[in-house]
Amino acid sequence: MEAVQSQSPDVDVERVFYAGSPGKVICWIAQERRCDQIVMGTHGRTGLINLLMGSVAEYVVRHARCPVLTVPSRPPGEAPLKDPAIDFPPPPIQPL
Repeated sequence: MEAVQSQSPDVDVERVFYAGSPGKVICWIAQERRCDQIVMGTHGRTGLINLLMGSVAEYVVRHARCPVLTVPSRPPGEAPLKDPAIDFPPPPIQPL
């Protein structure tokens, strides 16, 4: 978090701790604080564990009221993403 803050001093970064279901808490905090966007990492787990336990990132993407940017983890040495996928709503239509 310190690295993000030092590289982007105009971005507010805060660490908070809440009890509850992680996906629900993340969505609730984002709504309460009127966040413009949620950025979160993913582990890329698949199979039976993900089927039974669910995915926090998937929950947040489906339930958040603001855009969500998910950043997949990558093995050491793998090149970073060049074109990350984003979930921004379409811009509003402007009258002529």
